[in-house]
Amino acid sequence: EADQKALAAAARVNRQWSLYALDRLWRNLKTVVPLLEILAPLVNSAVPGTSAWTRLTQWNLPETISSNQWQRLEFYSKRVHSLSHDDSLPVRSQPGVVSKEVYSKIHYHYLHRDHFLPNLRSLSWVISRGSCVEALLSILSPNIRELKLTFNGGNEVGTFLEELKGRTRHITTLSIVLKQYAPSHFNAFSGTLASIITSSPNLTIIALPQFALTQVVIAALGSLHYLKRLLFSDEGTYTTQGDASGCTYPFSANTFRALEELAYNHWLENATFMIQTQRPPQTLTRLFISTQTWITTKAAFDRFLSVLAFNIPRLESLRLNLWGNTWAASEALDLSNLTLLGRLRLKCLQIGHSIPIGLNVSQLTWMAATWPSLEELWLTPDPVVANIAHPPQGSDISLLYLAAKHLPSLRGLGLYVNANSLIGHVDSRFKRLEVLDLGTSTILGQTSEEVAAYLVDVMPDSGTKLTTGPSDWHSQPSNDPCRSAWDGVRKLIPEYLRVQAGLRHRMALAERETKRFQEEAEALKKEVATLKQQLITVQTEAVTSVSVGEHSDTTMEVS
Repeated sequence: EADQKALAAAARVNRQWSLYALDRLWRNLKTVVPLLEILAPLVNSAVPGTSAWTRLTQWNLPETISSNQWQRLEFYSKRVHSLSHDDSLPVRSQPGVVSKEVYSKIHYHYLHRDHFLPNLRSLSWVISRGSCVEALLSILSPNIRELKLTFNGGNEVGTFLEELKGRTRHITTLSIVLKQYAPSHFNAFSGTLASIITSSPNLTIIALPQFALTQVVIAALGSLHYLKRLLFSDEGTYTTQGDASGCTYPFSANTFRALEELAYNHWLENATFMIQTQRPPQTLTRLFISTQTWITTKAAFDRFLSVLAFNIPRLESLRLNLWGNTWAASEALDLSNLTLLGRLRLKCLQIGHSIPIGLNVSQLTWMAATWPSLEELWLTPDPVVANIAHPPQGSDISLLYLAAKHLPSLRGLGLYVNANSLIGHVDSRFKRLEVLDLGTSTILGQTSEEVAAYLVDVMPDSGTKLTTGPSDWHSQPSNDPCRSAWDGVRKLIPEYLRVQAGLRHRMALAERETKRFQEEAEALKKEVATLKQQLITVQTEAVTSVSVGEHSDTTMEVS
């Protein structure tokens, strides 16, 4: 916000400054409303056909708009390169949304002219009303490269996808999220989506709902030669499996030859079968799998890890979401299974589970020896301990300094720890750690001051973002003693970091002064040595001159 104000002020200095500042100021917009208000002031009026009791309002443009106003809009719109908008949000924090007629006017004005946003490269839009189909059609241009759409309803999806065909030739990133949408309805326009994919040969990143993984869509995806990231999720849908349960992955047909990242949902047994039989491409380095159910047996999990390590040898990032869709009991994972991944060179390991995952010294040292370049390690920092009669205590918080010692490349770390076991002396600290997630870790019986002081001692000099509390999908009571204790820790850490920074500054000053005194002492020693040498030289010369004088006198007497 401060940068925006500075740019707005710079735009008023002179013409040269103005052009540069306006380019920066309008380059990335978080809403389309400023552009609409550049065209003409928006007027709030009642939605036609609604009663006074409902009090529904919408924002409209004036009936007539002059050519000068359109030219003014074009002066600013050509500077927009990135645009994000949520059409369900109110305008200027006031009730009412932008009406359909506003976008229709823009659409028809530019129907036989240049595009509304000719230099737009990235568009992210949350669609909550069918009227926004016109908005997107007026905004889309052949120059767009990234398109991210979130549909909060299903009625307009098919209509928009039909209109989207033929407009995506140069797109490199396509993301579609369907919230509150029944997967069974997707079959009606899966062919349209496949046609869009086929007509977009430059696609490198695709994110789609999990139920979009149909045979026709997979066949279209297989035709892409530059696809590097293929992401399927179940965000916001009524079900997670959909049509994907019976879908095959034609990796063996020499497709997805450039694929580097894959994310999808499957039962553990199905995921194992897919990896073993379909032969993922050798370029695959990042994998995310959500099993959607508890791990039923240790043997099944061991088999999955073995197949994974053998069939994807270049894997560097492994993220496993082992949460289930029921609250049934589940056994804790044993990290000794990870030795099956010893042949890999992982840089990121993330495991989500319902039960706390304990990490001991031997396992930590094995990880450090096997994956010396590990940058991210997340081991269920926020398990659902409320439904467990006797939950495990979690890892010893004193292991943090061992992680700092043996894993110097860590940038992100998430653990479920027991802060009551705070003992020992910290002799190592992280060098690059940026995020430390302790989730719902136990802190009962330990004061916030001691824990905060310990964490500050293991954090790098620049500090680390500390994250505590549960993930969004399950809650933690506001009166939970652990929650209040961790809130106290987070408040104390910035103060302790300032104190520690002050101490380091004073120590640095003292070290510099000590070094200066040492240098001055060395200089004095050298000066004394020089003076001694000069004294010896003078004495030698004096003795020599006396000897020469006596020799001359003796010679004269003899003569």
